[in-house]
Amino acid sequence: MTWRTLLSPRAREAVFDVVVHFLWADDRLSPLEVLAARAASDALGLTHPDFGRALLARRRNGLESLALSALGPLDRAFAYGGAAWMARADGRVLTSEHDALGRLARALALPSTLAARIDLWAWGVCRGALHVREHTAELEELFARIAATLLGADVPEPTLAVGIARVASHRPPRSGL
Repeated sequence: MTWRTLLSPRAREAVFDVVVHFLWADDRLSPLEVLAARAASDALGLTHPDFGRALLARRRNGLESLALSALGPLDRAFAYGGAAWMARADGRVLTSEHDALGRLARALALPSTLAARIDLWAWGVCRGALHVREHTAELEELFARIAATLLGADVPEPTLAVGIARVASHRPPRSGL
């Protein structure tokens, strides 16, 4: 069983909505974030003939505008994973994005230990991709780790040294002011 079989088409759309919400979390779009959004759409098996319009149509004002309550327990972990990954797509996590991830984890009622693992994995898979297929591979790797964990498989944790090296290689959070 792969992570793709765990998400219904409706759940994939909802996960994409959460990813796009985080695309807008810092109130601006970088070219890397747009590439990452395209990769998320591809990884989730979604087709959007007018991709730019799809991004604008999914722009939301707040978490309350997302259909989070319709997500099942498995879907919620994937939604958080997509958001954590998107927050890192441009190589940094601003304070506003970090705070929004915390609000999302609470809104999804995600156990804090699972949210922390997903955050660490998101840092681990983000490699500064410059192409859609590289971003797609990053997100697919993250989703595979989430699925394995949810299905009870033993997923090795990145070592503390690897986590520190990944964090140190990224720019520190900025307030966005």
